[in-house]
Amino acid sequence: MDYTLTEAAERDIEKIYEYTLDTWGEKQGIKYKKIIEAGIDSMANNPLSTLSKTAEKYRINTRFLRAGKHHIYYTVLPNLIIVLRVLHQQQNPEKYL
Repeated sequence: MDYTLTEAAERDIEKIYEYTLDTWGEKQGIKYKKIIEAGIDSMANNPLSTLSKTAEKYRINTRFLRAGKHHIYYTVLPNLIIVLRVLHQQQNPEKYL
């Protein structure tokens, strides 16, 4: 299924990459960015997978999928998936969604 990322999700991914790059180096930065991208690809291929969970208590029609230590929050529409945010597992989704 086709998907799009919100500007906030794009910024999240960039910040995750920059933090990992600064903290753990280029090799780990690239590796972790690929984990996030693989999570998004997995979500796009099977948006209602049993690996994903509902996040409706934060936002209607929203699910999340874990990718490394982050959660990819997204909404499934009839012909499109919208990636809303990519948040660290310790971030409060209620604050950011």
